[in-house]
Amino acid sequence: MSADGPSRKEARREALRRAAAQGPALVRGVDVVVDPEGVASLARRPVVALCRCEASTRLPWCDGTHKRLV
Repeated sequence: MSADGPSRKEARREALRRAAAQGPALVRGVDVVVDPEGVASLARRPVVALCRCEASTRLPWCDGTHKRLV
């Protein structure tokens, strides 16, 4: 840590989560997503869509399957 505050590596970012209506959870500001079983997945985009219907073939990521479940 420098006198000016935490270094870029030390700085903690706040993750923002927003649930899309009838769709995925949109999450901004994360580097890794850890599922309930403890499996870590690298978030490679600034905003990621996490499956909420649990029917995606790409868990934890949303693949749009929720659109066909209605």
